[in-house]
Amino acid sequence: MIIAAGSFVLIVLALTRASSDELFDCSLAEAVGCVCVAKDRNITCVSSGLSHVPVNLSADPSAVHTLTIRHDRFSGDILDSPIVYVGLTALYLDSDSIRHIVLGVFVSLSSLRTLVLSNNRLRSLTAGVFDGLVSLTLLDVADNPLYWLDAGVLTADAVPALTTLDVARCRLNDVEVGALTNLSRLRRISATGNRLVHLPPLGPGLTSLVVVDFSSNRLDGVLDGSPSLCGAPSLEQLLLSDNEITRLNSKSFGAVDCAAKLKELVLCNNRLVDVETGAWTPLTTVEHLDLSFNELTVLNASDLPWDSLTRLLIHDNRWDCSGCRNSWLVDKAAVKRWNTGTDVRYVYCPLQSQSLSLGSVIK
Repeated sequence: MIIAAGSFVLIVLALTRASSDELFDCSLAEAVGCVCVAKDRNITCVSSGLSHVPVNLSADPSAVHTLTIRHDRFSGDILDSPIVYVGLTALYLDSDSIRHIVLGVFVSLSSLRTLVLSNNRLRSLTAGVFDGLVSLTLLDVADNPLYWLDAGVLTADAVPALTTLDVARCRLNDVEVGALTNLSRLRRISATGNRLVHLPPLGPGLTSLVVVDFSSNRLDGVLDGSPSLCGAPSLEQLLLSDNEITRLNSKSFGAVDCAAKLKELVLCNNRLVDVETGAWTPLTTVEHLDLSFNELTVLNASDLPWDSLTRLLIHDNRWDCSGCRNSWLVDKAAVKRWNTGTDVRYVYCPLQSQSLSLGSVIK
């Protein structure tokens, strides 16, 4: 019998993979009530009565690629023993009532790319707790009562490959200066649903950051966005909806070079009553601007970044339709680049109980 060279290689690879799967023994994990998928080298333990991360889930600790322990309660609510599965690429320890993580727990996990610690009871993260996670790209600590984020927790030496950080709904009151610096690969920060009253300083060194979400916080008064914008020169999306911002001024978005790449700015559902002249000057590249559901009565058309703007949402404000101050709203020439949204064809003027027709201005 003659076997073509290519077919022989495929047969060898198939046999090698099958042999590798057979070598991954699931019996130890299954003995403690976990689910094991040999071909994926994936162990999942949900409500298994575990009080810690077992060291005997596999005869070969380096062979486990994904480990999930969820809805268990660790002894003393502490994660205190070094995790021995050095081949892990993903680790999920969510909803385990973890209150504290001892230094050195993750130090051997140099291949780990995903770490999920969400929905625990962590009140703080100690500087150095993530040391050794040099391949980590996603860190999720959402839904923990952290209250603040210290400098030294997320450093370029500890997590140099980090691209996504989720600290949503952590009751954050403050982010220490220097807590988010020099993470040159970080692309997205989600900090929605916290208690921040001012935008935390970002950078320097966040050269790849493109999306920042600070929606549903407690940002109030005059917006000062320069600490965030000027430390993230590549930022494209700044999401600030559902806060208590009342005013924008010429310092709200820093210098022109601070917002050089910003494309989307969302300020809906705030309490904006005033936008001072010059507030939009740094926003030379903004394409999407959402000012809907605020308390604006007047908006100066000459200040808006028409050269770049393709979508402007201004519905559900308190527009004053008397006189000429807002006459540009019905000037089709002025709004030729304006896409108001799917169904919005009118701007309601509550001060006069009437509507201004926008006509056909959908781009």
